[in-house]
Amino acid sequence: MDSYQFRQKLARKLTMLRRDAGLSHEEVANALGKKCPAYSAHEEGRSVPSILEMYKLRQLYGYNSIDELLDFLNSSN
Repeated sequence: MDSYQFRQKLARKLTMLRRDAGLSHEEVANALGKKCPAYSAHEEGRSVPSILEMYKLRQLYGYNSIDELLDFLNSSN
C-alpha cells in the first residue's frame, strides 16, 4: 500500500468513526486540539494525524490501542 492509498483508507475510517459516534468535525477537532479545517484535511485524505492525535483518536473512539484503530490496514478493501 502506498502513502496515497493509506491516506484514503484512513480518511474513510476517520469519517466512518466520527459519523458512527454522532460527532461533528468541530467536536473531533476540539478533542485533538486542532482547528476544524486541519482535522477535515485528515478526513479528506490530504494529511495524516500525528502519533499524539492517533492516541487521542483511539481514546475518543474507545479503542484499546492505535494498532486496533488501524486494523483496517489488514483488510484488502
